[in-house]
Amino acid sequence: MHIHEPSSNVVDIIKTLINLPIPDSKEAIAQTQNMRVADIEDRDGSLRIYPNLGAPLINSTRVPVVGFCRDSDGVILEMLLHIVDGRLYELEFYKVDGSERIDATIDLNKIKYDTNR
Repeated sequence: MHIHEPSSNVVDIIKTLINLPIPDSKEAIAQTQNMRVADIEDRDGSLRIYPNLGAPLINSTRVPVVGFCRDSDGVILEMLLHIVDGRLYELEFYKVDGSERIDATIDLNKIKYDTNR
């Protein structure tokens, strides 16, 4: 597993999801400073997150927010931000129909979200 700096689009996606009304968003933002990521072997570009060792998130569920947008073929692409033991853990991408993700970058203005899961 190759650990590397995340692209600016990935950082922006994570920060967009964190800035939504979720518990401990201030602590989560601090964990994004100098974070690293590793590609997960899936076809949609999911990433394992290695966060900065800031304060842990105390009031968070495993997946506090789900972002979604449409891929260029019109199918919904979901983005799940996973938190484990108070730390950012994974940014999971998947298309709801099981097809392969097409767009490598995501327009932040098109992300919608659901915090009721």
